Amino acid sequence: MSEQSENHWHVDKRVPIALILTLAVQTLAMGIWVGSINARVDGLEEENRNSQDFQARLIRIETLQETILERLNQ
Repeated sequence: MSEQSENHWHVDKRVPIALILTLAVQTLAMGIWVGSINARVDGLEEENRNSQDFQARLIRIETLQETILERLNQ
């Protein structure tokens, strides 16, 4: 083989266009799927942040409730 033909990449004529299109569509679908997963993770992270704020508020309320009950029982 000549030096030039070894360095150049080419698609053989025996590779069907349907295979190339299928790979392209699968790659596109995978990109869309990864994007949707990323959006879901972002939503869950936001929900988790909100939940942590709620938990802190709930702890403060429970502490106040315990203090009020102690004062009422005296």
